[in-house]
Amino acid sequence: SATASASASPAAEEETAALAAALARVEVEDRALTTFQQEGALVVTCAGRRAAQVYTATEWKELRLAPAVLRGITDKGWTRPAKIQGTAIPLILRDPPRNFIGQAATGKGKTGAFTVSLLSRVRPSRGASPNAPQAIIFCPTKIVMKSHLEVLQTLGGPLGVTGRIVASDRKEGTWDIKRGDDITQDVVIGSPAKIVNLMGNARKRRSPCIQLHNLKLLIVDEADEMIKRVPGQARSFGEELSKVRGLIAKDCQKKRRAPPQWLLFSATYTKKTRDYCQKFVGPEHNSVTIERAFNMENFWLQVKPGRAGQTADQRKDELIKEIYESVLVQGQTILFVNTVARCEEVTRLMVAEGQTVTKLHGRLAQSEQARNAELFLKGNVKVLVATDYLKRGYDNPRVTLVVNVDLPAPRQGRADSDLAVDFVHRVGRAGRWDKKGMSVSFVASQQDLEVLVKIEREEFMDAADQAKCHPFIPVEDVMEDLASRAEELGKQN
Repeated sequence: SATASASASPAAEEETAALAAALARVEVEDRALTTFQQEGALVVTCAGRRAAQVYTATEWKELRLAPAVLRGITDKGWTRPAKIQGTAIPLILRDPPRNFIGQAATGKGKTGAFTVSLLSRVRPSRGASPNAPQAIIFCPTKIVMKSHLEVLQTLGGPLGVTGRIVASDRKEGTWDIKRGDDITQDVVIGSPAKIVNLMGNARKRRSPCIQLHNLKLLIVDEADEMIKRVPGQARSFGEELSKVRGLIAKDCQKKRRAPPQWLLFSATYTKKTRDYCQKFVGPEHNSVTIERAFNMENFWLQVKPGRAGQTADQRKDELIKEIYESVLVQGQTILFVNTVARCEEVTRLMVAEGQTVTKLHGRLAQSEQARNAELFLKGNVKVLVATDYLKRGYDNPRVTLVVNVDLPAPRQGRADSDLAVDFVHRVGRAGRWDKKGMSVSFVASQQDLEVLVKIEREEFMDAADQAKCHPFIPVEDVMEDLASRAEELGKQN
């Protein structure tokens, strides 16, 4: 578990004591605790080989960045580079450029690493080269796109580097590019399918389009999700990115120019998805891997019906209200559920209880998504109910607690490692940067129990321990154990 540092303030001690006491009062039959490894090992490869010596910058000035980039970093409030930034940026900016794979835990600075690298490669065109961006950032959802655009605007503003999102909302038409429009920005952020369409327009000599001759950098965020190909899904992210790579390779061969640099980043890679990524970037790539470095305490609560005829969801609803009244008001919290219908249902439940709550899922209109995300980010509401639409890329440092009302659900064709990855990304919405966080997960069925075992084996057990893996780690004195860990978290924060 985490080691306590400086003494906590009276307010922090009061908050963590309330958290521990409230969790201990929850009426459940079994409780268990799993602690993420706090600090991970640093693994670096250069041209596909393990690096004997590793350089990690501990001050921004060591990276010899342009003064305007440093001003943007100051505006963002980043005082020192995170480990992934201090190690990855020098490797990415080496000449000649090599493709790169980066891995660090959620909330540990991956967006900053590739954005600072991008700004060191891209030069502001001020609209002089329409439809010829210098960099493309590929993202899985509009929430992630918007987050990256905000970081780019903050860091790139002093340089004059501009960016735009190329995506559309079928309900509202916002962010859509109309026929005949030019893309005048230096950086384009969008989904692989939309980018492929715009590259196709260039061949047909019609606007809007993306011409390839000016590209220096292609960044894939959430690469484990984006690179893999899904059997039976004709237009999966992986299929579309392969088309992008093929179009660029043909253009470079035809014009006899060097290919642009690919940067792949994610918090998680299974063996299978890492193999996909390594094949995608080629054998001579550089990489930085910071093995698991979450600041999380994870509590499992086994939920059983409290009365005859009560369903699991009804019992969960009671526990949500009980936990919220005692715990969630202490800070901002995300409640994860598995379906849109359940998201709406839990939101209505919380509203009926008179609580401040909002929701996020993929079927909301874009304007409503943006409005709800902004309300939560500014702290105007304490609780956000969300589906897995939010599990990746959403950065709110005020979130201290994640509740998995529903555990990630197994689906046909999904491996055990995929369930574990979903869990890691969900709980990674708390404990961002150097702050500590907690998660509570409800285990309400035999399927949940099986999912829990798979998550334990994939994420928390060494190979030698897997044979004796048990779904619950017994805690003899729940109150004392939770209180001690909550106190440590309060001191760390």
